[in-house]
Amino acid sequence: MEHLNQEIQQYLCLFINDQQHTWPSWLKVAQFSYNSKRQDSIGHSPFSITHTYVPCLGVEPAVSKAEAATTCTSNIQSVIESMRKALQHTVEQMVQNAESSWSEAPEYLILSLKPNTVELCLLKTLCIHPVVNVSQVKLYKVLKY
Repeated sequence: MEHLNQEIQQYLCLFINDQQHTWPSWLKVAQFSYNSKRQDSIGHSPFSITHTYVPCLGVEPAVSKAEAATTCTSNIQSVIESMRKALQHTVEQMVQNAESSWSEAPEYLILSLKPNTVELCLLKTLCIHPVVNVSQVKLYKVLKY
Protein backbone atom coordinates (compact mmCIF):
# COMPACT_ATOMS: atom_id res chain seq x y z
CA MET A 1 0.00 0.00 0.00
CA GLU A 2 2.87 2.34 0.84
CA HIS A 3 4.34 1.73 -2.62
CA LEU A 4 1.01 2.66 -4.22
CA ASN A 5 0.83 5.88 -2.20
CA GLN A 6 4.38 6.82 -3.22
CA GLU A 7 3.64 6.25 -6.92
CA ILE A 8 0.46 8.32 -6.85
CA GLN A 9 2.20 11.07 -4.87
CA GLN A 10 5.04 11.17 -7.41
CA TYR A 11 2.55 11.24 -10.29
CA LEU A 12 0.57 14.11 -8.77
CA CYS A 13 3.74 16.09 -8.00
CA LEU A 14 4.70 15.94 -11.68
CA PHE A 15 1.41 17.48 -12.80
CA ILE A 16 0.64 19.94 -10.02
CA ASN A 17 3.86 21.92 -9.35
CA ASP A 18 2.73 25.47 -8.49
CA GLN A 19 -1.02 24.86 -8.77
CA GLN A 20 -1.44 23.21 -5.38
CA HIS A 21 -5.23 23.56 -5.31
CA THR A 22 -5.88 21.48 -8.48
CA TRP A 23 -4.63 18.11 -7.23
CA PRO A 24 -8.09 16.57 -6.65
CA SER A 25 -8.93 16.94 -10.33
CA TRP A 26 -5.91 14.78 -11.23
CA LEU A 27 -6.78 11.84 -8.94
CA LYS A 28 -8.91 9.97 -11.51
CA VAL A 29 -6.14 10.30 -14.12
CA ALA A 30 -3.56 9.07 -11.59
CA GLN A 31 -5.81 6.13 -10.70
CA PHE A 32 -6.32 5.20 -14.36
CA SER A 33 -2.59 5.51 -15.03
CA TYR A 34 -1.70 3.25 -12.10
CA ASN A 35 -4.38 0.67 -12.91
CA SER A 36 -3.30 0.53 -16.57
CA LYS A 37 0.33 -0.20 -15.70
CA ARG A 38 1.55 -3.82 -15.57
CA GLN A 39 2.14 -5.01 -11.99
CA ASP A 40 5.00 -7.43 -11.37
CA SER A 41 3.11 -9.20 -8.59
CA ILE A 42 0.26 -10.35 -10.84
CA GLY A 43 1.91 -10.13 -14.26
CA HIS A 44 -0.88 -7.96 -15.72
CA SER A 45 -2.39 -4.55 -15.17
CA PRO A 46 -5.23 -4.38 -12.61
CA PHE A 47 -7.44 -2.90 -15.36
CA SER A 48 -6.92 -5.88 -17.66
CA ILE A 49 -7.69 -8.29 -14.81
CA THR A 50 -10.93 -6.61 -13.74
CA HIS A 51 -12.19 -5.62 -17.21
CA THR A 52 -10.63 -8.50 -19.24
CA TYR A 53 -9.20 -6.13 -21.86
CA VAL A 54 -6.39 -3.58 -22.13
CA PRO A 55 -7.59 0.03 -22.53
CA CYS A 56 -6.71 1.93 -25.69
CA LEU A 57 -4.50 4.84 -24.69
CA GLY A 58 -4.16 6.43 -28.13
CA VAL A 59 -0.45 5.71 -28.47
CA GLU A 60 -0.14 2.00 -29.06
CA PRO A 61 3.15 0.27 -29.91
CA ALA A 62 3.45 -0.68 -33.55
CA VAL A 63 5.78 -2.86 -35.53
CA SER A 64 8.61 -0.74 -36.85
CA LYS A 65 9.48 -0.70 -40.53
CA ALA A 66 13.09 0.22 -39.75
CA GLU A 67 15.30 -2.87 -39.75
CA ALA A 68 17.73 -1.35 -37.21
CA ALA A 69 14.92 -0.78 -34.70
CA THR A 70 13.67 -4.36 -35.13
CA THR A 71 17.21 -5.71 -34.69
CA CYS A 72 17.77 -3.58 -31.60
CA THR A 73 14.48 -4.74 -30.10
CA SER A 74 15.28 -8.41 -30.68
CA ASN A 75 18.78 -7.91 -29.20
CA ILE A 76 17.33 -6.30 -26.10
CA GLN A 77 14.79 -9.11 -25.74
CA SER A 78 17.52 -11.75 -25.99
CA VAL A 79 19.60 -9.92 -23.35
CA ILE A 80 16.58 -9.72 -21.05
CA GLU A 81 15.89 -13.44 -21.52
CA SER A 82 19.52 -14.38 -20.82
CA MET A 83 19.47 -12.18 -17.68
CA ARG A 84 16.25 -13.87 -16.57
CA LYS A 85 17.88 -17.30 -16.97
CA ALA A 86 21.04 -16.15 -15.16
CA LEU A 87 18.98 -14.77 -12.27
CA GLN A 88 17.00 -17.99 -12.03
CA HIS A 89 20.25 -19.98 -11.94
CA THR A 90 21.58 -17.66 -9.21
CA VAL A 91 18.41 -18.16 -7.16
CA GLU A 92 18.75 -21.93 -7.46
CA GLN A 93 22.40 -21.77 -6.35
CA MET A 94 21.54 -19.55 -3.39
CA VAL A 95 18.80 -21.94 -2.27
CA GLN A 96 21.16 -24.90 -2.62
CA ASN A 97 23.90 -23.12 -0.64
CA ALA A 98 21.44 -22.10 2.07
CA GLU A 99 20.09 -25.63 2.40
CA SER A 100 23.57 -27.16 2.56
CA SER A 101 24.74 -24.78 5.31
CA TRP A 102 22.02 -25.78 7.80
CA SER A 103 23.44 -27.58 10.79
CA GLU A 104 22.14 -29.08 13.97
CA ALA A 105 22.49 -27.27 17.26
CA PRO A 106 25.88 -27.76 18.94
CA GLU A 107 26.12 -30.30 21.70
CA TYR A 108 26.64 -28.90 25.16
CA LEU A 109 26.50 -29.99 28.76
CA ILE A 110 25.36 -28.01 31.75
CA LEU A 111 28.29 -27.92 34.17
CA SER A 112 26.75 -25.99 37.00
CA LEU A 113 23.39 -24.50 37.72
CA LYS A 114 23.13 -21.46 39.95
CA PRO A 115 19.98 -19.47 40.76
CA ASN A 116 20.24 -17.13 37.73
CA THR A 117 23.13 -18.48 35.68
CA VAL A 118 24.11 -21.63 33.86
CA GLU A 119 27.65 -22.66 32.96
CA LEU A 120 27.79 -24.61 29.71
CA CYS A 121 30.48 -26.96 28.45
CA LEU A 122 30.77 -25.78 24.83
CA LEU A 123 33.12 -26.62 21.99
CA LYS A 124 36.23 -24.42 21.99
CA THR A 125 35.57 -23.41 18.37
CA LEU A 126 32.33 -21.62 19.28
CA CYS A 127 34.13 -18.73 21.05
CA ILE A 128 31.15 -18.07 23.29
CA HIS A 129 31.34 -17.17 26.97
CA PRO A 130 30.15 -20.32 28.77
CA VAL A 131 28.24 -18.58 31.60
CA VAL A 132 24.82 -17.30 30.56
CA ASN A 133 21.62 -16.18 32.21
CA VAL A 134 19.00 -18.92 32.54
CA SER A 135 16.54 -16.87 30.50
CA GLN A 136 18.87 -17.24 27.48
CA VAL A 137 18.86 -21.06 27.53
CA LYS A 138 15.97 -22.49 25.52
CA LEU A 139 15.06 -25.92 24.24
CA TYR A 140 16.33 -26.48 20.69
CA LYS A 141 13.66 -27.36 18.13
CA VAL A 142 14.61 -28.96 14.82
CA LEU A 143 12.97 -27.20 11.87
CA LYS A 144 11.73 -29.55 9.16
CA TYR A 145 11.15 -28.32 5.61
